[in-house]
Amino acid sequence: MSPPPKDPEKYALYLQRQSESHKGQKSWNKGRIGVYTQESIQLMKQSHKGQVSGFKDKKHTPESIAQYKEKRKNWVIRPKGSKLTEEHILKNSLGHKGQVPWMKGRKHTSEANIKNANAHLGNTNRRGQTHTELAIIKIKEARAKQVFPLKDTKPERILQIALSLNNIKYKKHKLFQIGREFFHQVDIFIEPNLVLEVDGDYWHSLSEVIDRDNFNNRKLFELGNRIIRVKEHLIKQNVQEFVESLTFGYPFMP
Repeated sequence: MSPPPKDPEKYALYLQRQSESHKGQKSWNKGRIGVYTQESIQLMKQSHKGQVSGFKDKKHTPESIAQYKEKRKNWVIRPKGSKLTEEHILKNSLGHKGQVPWMKGRKHTSEANIKNANAHLGNTNRRGQTHTELAIIKIKEARAKQVFPLKDTKPERILQIALSLNNIKYKKHKLFQIGREFFHQVDIFIEPNLVLEVDGDYWHSLSEVIDRDNFNNRKLFELGNRIIRVKEHLIKQNVQEFVESLTFGYPFMP
């Protein structure tokens, strides 16, 4: 049960305005007290009857009216309160799974499947057109700004807390452009040029990940940064000792 209104008079006026808005006497979308003009009321009535186009204030042409009537013949209006047939349920299910287009119940062609696959991979746009080099760079830059995973890992949070307790200001996920088409987010950046990368014990022991880390190290170093890569188990063992050692400085670790 909702609490009683603080000001009964204002609450009564609010209910009256709501009632008038629901009846179409006043404009609800702009919050104006003024009544609709006769011109706007007439236009809305004609739009509801299909005599004029509501979004452009233009009259329908005979061709558009005939086309609209032809479309209405194919409409299947389900009676209110009736249940969906098994055929409709199956069609909706297949449409949700992407096996058939939900709007027409037809299977995707092989060409459409290839086009959709290329669009999902970012090779083409939604119209099947090949991306330009400038568009590819913009897409990569936009994706680089996304943070994955959405939550920081536990070792990263431990290090962030330790830095804050030692009054060391830092930035998370600072974005660097390490090439014409390559971007990289560092885990922690401390002004003016110190990069801290927190490496998980398992993932960063894989050969392909080590090669990627070395590439990022070289590119960040070329930009004038000092890079410290610290393993997960070292942070969990004694993060305070690591933070205190930052004041003495670490060499670049390839």
